Amino acid sequence: MSNIELFIAWFTVMFPLVISPGPANVVFAASGASMGFRRSLPLIAGIDIVFVFYSLLIGFGFGAVIQSNNTLFNAVQILGAIYLLYLSYRFISPKVKQNNNSESASNANFTFLNGVIIQLLNPKGLIMLILMFSLFSSSEQSSSNILTLSLWLCILNVSSHMLWVAFGSHILRRMNSGRSEKFQAIFFATCLALVSIWIITEMVINL
Repeated sequence: MSNIELFIAWFTVMFPLVISPGPANVVFAASGASMGFRRSLPLIAGIDIVFVFYSLLIGFGFGAVIQSNNTLFNAVQILGAIYLLYLSYRFISPKVKQNNNSESASNANFTFLNGVIIQLLNPKGLIMLILMFSLFSSSEQSSSNILTLSLWLCILNVSSHMLWVAFGSHILRRMNSGRSEKFQAIFFATCLALVSIWIITEMVINL
């Protein structure tokens, strides 16, 4: 298979997985809506740096360890679900007041560290990486093949994540009243809670 054929096959499989709603993408949309595009860039950096790290780790053999250790993967799922519930709570918790009694930034602000934690505990990301390397790695598992797939995924991730943030930011520009902001907070809190419930349900079904 040529590189062009490999890329077409890879993109056909990976694009729907990367662009579809999941823990990270829901948070990106929420961050864009609550903080805007520019202030969400540290969140993108945090998530995608961990994604690259995981990609290299799994590509060079750690994926087999995860697949053979259900306890480890279940622990990641549980911790990830709990962290998403925490982020959901931050959306609906009261905003912090500054000394002049004006409202400061929402408790839903997302940082680089939030991005790192979200991706470290993102089971969808792990499954996607294991699937990618199982389908598209060469039989020799050469370093160049692993690095190529990791680079392609990094570019696709960053592009997709920016689109999700831009989508959320577009909502913010159209919905800037107090009532609309409250609706956004409840909507994204509900989305994160539902993703958390989905993660736990999938884990229980697969036990």
